[in-house]
Amino acid sequence: ITFAVSVILVIQNDSAVREHVSRSALAPHQLKCESSTSSKKSHLKPALAIESKKNVKPPFPINMTGYSGPARAYPSFTDPFPCTPTTAGPKGQNFLMRTDPASTGFLFQRPLKTGSTTLAGTVMRIAHRKAKVLLQNVTAPKNTTKEYCMHRSNHGTGVSYKYAERDRAKSFLFSIIRNPTKRSISQFFHFEVSVGQKEPTDKEFQNSMLGGMYRNYYIKDLSLKQARSTAGGDYTQEVKDIIDGYDFIGITERYDESLVVLKMLVGLDFEDILYVKERSEGMFSNGSGDRPCIYLVPSFITHGMKEFFDGTAWKNHVNGDIQLYQAAYRSLDLTIERLGKAEVQRQLEYFQKVNKWAQEQCDGFARSMCTESGEVVPHKERTCMIWGEGCSHACLDGLVIPRKDGDPI
Repeated sequence: ITFAVSVILVIQNDSAVREHVSRSALAPHQLKCESSTSSKKSHLKPALAIESKKNVKPPFPINMTGYSGPARAYPSFTDPFPCTPTTAGPKGQNFLMRTDPASTGFLFQRPLKTGSTTLAGTVMRIAHRKAKVLLQNVTAPKNTTKEYCMHRSNHGTGVSYKYAERDRAKSFLFSIIRNPTKRSISQFFHFEVSVGQKEPTDKEFQNSMLGGMYRNYYIKDLSLKQARSTAGGDYTQEVKDIIDGYDFIGITERYDESLVVLKMLVGLDFEDILYVKERSEGMFSNGSGDRPCIYLVPSFITHGMKEFFDGTAWKNHVNGDIQLYQAAYRSLDLTIERLGKAEVQRQLEYFQKVNKWAQEQCDGFARSMCTESGEVVPHKERTCMIWGEGCSHACLDGLVIPRKDGDPI
């Protein structure tokens, strides 16, 4: 089967593939597909061979030169680490992934497609590690557990969690955001192409991008009060409210640096923030129903898509998110200046060295919900804290960083 596409996809597995590739043409590009007649698996696995010179991957930089909008140096959290026994949530909700409001605890406001699955695993590890120390001699009330400090690490909005009403002395609220355009591309390929099985044509892509889901997504997700979401305009006040309402906002493109700053603000140990990346495009992730394992199709953009992102319609559509990204980026810089650039750099280099060592030690340990070939992993064989998250926690928690004179070996 041949369509006009600038990316070559070789797709394998059952009759669902033939239906998938026959729905619509992807002109003006070229797509080559092969399928087998196997019916043993319910998933779809495109094995991708991308022609890099035709696959446009621009950086979509956000200009920080001369930025003078809202920003602040985040202060260190001087109160005790916010750890109380985790209470039972609404019926049917797991202790680890509650979505009901919270006024105390270690609170991670988790946007989609920002590296938040990996960070959620780190949050749960921190909540577990801190509980072992801080709740050891605490009598847990009925319907609570001392296994984890109170925390939040599921998706939801700042409004739905009622974070505006939190006790700031007994909670630490933080988030992480990514370049808005990159985040939107990742969301489209994850939820609409991989899960929804849409063909990634320029038309489908642009129609989705201009929908309400993508319009100033961060403004709606992180705001602590109901925010407007109209395209274009000045979002200075909304951005200021978010920056002031959080104890820290990290940047995905500066992930390790953000983790180190979080560690320094809250008073964590290096062992607390060790991580192994949970999942990424080109892997299988958990699905549902007759597709329990879903292949995450690697994202790409065409020249037509790039022209769309360079245009005013898209920039107006995410104008508020761009302003928030600039504010968070500048706030991270200011926070590093307050903590001391040299000290942050020293700790960053230390962390990257020990985290590389930890990842080598835990290589191959994780057993998530799906195998590399898309088979469902039996529940008893999984190593995750919940679902497909925190899958290397047992390995990471068992590590003791080897040191000599205070430095990692």
